[in-house]
Amino acid sequence: MEEVQTTTSGGKWEHFLPIADMGIRGFGDTRAEAFAHAALALTAIICKPGAVRPEQPAAIRCEAPDEELCLAD
Repeated sequence: MEEVQTTTSGGKWEHFLPIADMGIRGFGDTRAEAFAHAALALTAIICKPGAVRPEQPAAIRCEAPDEELCLAD
């Protein structure tokens, strides 16, 4: 299964099948944009992202020794 979606902002995300579980990738011109698209890919595993509506703001802060671990955290 390889599913690629392009967003209105021009970024994209995709699902892929790794050895186990489900893989996601997010792409963008900045780290923040790539992380946002990865979040969309993760959301799309369980529902249609277009059906999700923001109701309450949530501040998110993450620190890790590298970007890969930051995304996983």
